[in-house]
Amino acid sequence: MIALCKLLAIESRVRVSDGKASQGAESIMDAIKFAGRISDGGLIDVMSAHAKHHIALGSLSTALHKLDLASTSELRRFFEQKAKSKSPFASAMKLDIGKTVRDARSHLDEIAKESNYWTPPPELVKATHTQRAEYSKRLSEEFALLESQIDPLFAREERFWRFNPTSKDPIVNYALSISPLKDMPQIAARYRTQFRLAALHCRVIEFKRNNNRWPENLEELGGREVWYDPASGGKFYYAKLSNQSYTLYSLGSPETGRIDLVWRGPPDD
Repeated sequence: MIALCKLLAIESRVRVSDGKASQGAESIMDAIKFAGRISDGGLIDVMSAHAKHHIALGSLSTALHKLDLASTSELRRFFEQKAKSKSPFASAMKLDIGKTVRDARSHLDEIAKESNYWTPPPELVKATHTQRAEYSKRLSEEFALLESQIDPLFAREERFWRFNPTSKDPIVNYALSISPLKDMPQIAARYRTQFRLAALHCRVIEFKRNNNRWPENLEELGGREVWYDPASGGKFYYAKLSNQSYTLYSLGSPETGRIDLVWRGPPDD
């Protein structure tokens, strides 16, 4: 499936190089739609879709400055719609947390084993059957609490997308710390922010096509709905670098760090 997304991304570049701008834009959209269609399951599926989405957006780095105005506008509307859609991570986290709650004992038994990625605490390795059962009960309760946070969490701005564990049990917190679930809100925030950045890149190119210059600032592109970045709580960072290029990114949050959608225009003449 990754190979198919790569082929769609390559197809977009070939079509643009052949002067078929609108077909190139369609290939980019096809690749992202394809990535989304396979993200109806658990977190593994969604992470796979996330990787494919990056491959598809990578086409922008070579295609965007070559697209005509109509194709650029079509892509912008597509990215804006994707940025508003419900995050596939929400339903995937619910599904996987439900599984983890049901299988908390197996989860503890697994992480109690030595691994290349973690060293279990001695208290867990030496725990008796009764102690493991108690740890499993507390872990189930903590995961159930995280599950109850998912819908409220995704209703907030992306800079507030983080779980707030409440357990004071070091074993439970250890089990949470090596679970991929803890990082999913930040990954989801980056995912959505990159769609916003992709739409904003398109707006910058549209402005350049219409005015024969780069915008001086993002306010020239529209109101707060355009330049405001929910991942940082401020403006997207934008600056002209030369007559041929600019930089645009999100400052992100302390959890996500800076968020980029790398795009560079043609070399300076």
